[in-house]
Amino acid sequence: MSTTNNNTSQNEFEATKGWHNIGICKQFARDNIPFRLRTLYLELVEDSFGFCRRTTMKKTQAKFGKEYGISDRTFRDQAKELESLGLLKRIESNKFIEGGGSEAYAYAPAYPKGYGKLFFKDEQKESSNTKSKVPDKEEVTSYKDMYF
Repeated sequence: MSTTNNNTSQNEFEATKGWHNIGICKQFARDNIPFRLRTLYLELVEDSFGFCRRTTMKKTQAKFGKEYGISDRTFRDQAKELESLGLLKRIESNKFIEGGGSEAYAYAPAYPKGYGKLFFKDEQKESSNTKSKVPDKEEVTSYKDMYF
């Protein structure tokens, strides 16, 4: 029972931090990114910082375009423009693709400096209300009430 409650509270914590990250990036985008590129940047932020990760999942440009409702060519052109502005980094796969096909990339949006702290999964610590697996000394020293 407590495992379910801990998982639920952890998911709620991550969701809250994800929305916090998106809000910071949205303000950064309003101040620094041209309007026509802002939507793509915010979609990539949602797929990375919104899940408290630093990068998106690796997908092909065609799949990204389909998910965002734009053609893969438009996605590619806008992503290249964001890269040239230093607002996006493309992470290429180091795996060989057998049989050809489109290569999958991950994207790392720019970290908005001066707008607040972003939260990531690897930085989150366990909440203090979780109980340790090792019992307290007071519990261990009293064996008289235990039945064997």
